[in-house]
Amino acid sequence: MESPGESLKIILQNAREFLSLIIAKKDDLIIPEMRSAVQDAWDEIENKSIFTLAINSVNDVPEKNLKEAGLTDAQLEMKKKGYELAREKGEKHRALEWLKIILGSLQSTSDKLWWLEIIKEFIEAVGASLEHEVA
Repeated sequence: MESPGESLKIILQNAREFLSLIIAKKDDLIIPEMRSAVQDAWDEIENKSIFTLAINSVNDVPEKNLKEAGLTDAQLEMKKKGYELAREKGEKHRALEWLKIILGSLQSTSDKLWWLEIIKEFIEAVGASLEHEVA
């Protein structure tokens, strides 16, 4: 069984891939008026290596802080499972909501994790820009 930190790194890597797929299919998934703006914002996040910074910074969070934020044991498993199930079912809005929950919990572990706010806001913007789907 992987450590909570390793699980979170995997979730962040998976989130980057998930968002990358949404951006790659933006002509089918994102409302036309937002496609260019979303692409530009994604390019900025990629150019600044925000996800790499996020993944590497997980190591700096003490496990005690992860536990206090509900990112260990059954609490982490619930969040991870919710995200994975939404992805498996193709429920993009729901998957994005689970990611926001996970990132919010991780952000609460340290004031030094400012980059999470950028990712979380991008996820919110992508969710708001998706064509309608049943959540």
